[in-house]
Amino acid sequence: MFTTGLFVCGSTSVLFGFLNLSPDGATFVGLCFAVRIAEATGAASFITASYAIIANEFPGRVATMFGLLETFTGLGATIGPPIGSLLYKAGGFILPFIVMGCLLLLTAAVSICGLPKQELDKEKLSRYTYLDLVRIPNVAIAAVTIIVAAVTISYVEPFLSGHLDIQVVMWVTSVYYT
Repeated sequence: MFTTGLFVCGSTSVLFGFLNLSPDGATFVGLCFAVRIAEATGAASFITASYAIIANEFPGRVATMFGLLETFTGLGATIGPPIGSLLYKAGGFILPFIVMGCLLLLTAAVSICGLPKQELDKEKLSRYTYLDLVRIPNVAIAAVTIIVAAVTISYVEPFLSGHLDIQVVMWVTSVYYT
């Protein structure tokens, strides 16, 4: 699940960079949604699997390791926009998607060789379905909270860029790195 998620996320990221070459209109919009949905599915897969891997590899330090993982997530969210803007400035629309997609694909290749093989213990496997889990009140509340948090982080992105002057964005990028 981890490696497959990385592969799907990386390849769809590269593919998304080329969508500006697709026909305009409904075809473009449909392809954008399809590719981003596939990319989100891949990302959800490898992120979920990373938590399971950490819990399995560090059973006595799960909270510490989850905290470390969240720290790196925050670091990535912090440095991602400046790196993306530099890549965009250097190579246009396509370059950030190709670079990040190739990094994800490289990570998938390394994980094939570097991660230890896990044996499934069929006695420990849960027989719950996703619907059974979502019916548990605490799980449902956590799911809604995560959805709301993700929306509050990203809801301004589609329309904010139209209101920003490109000079302001480049100034912010240059200030960030000075």
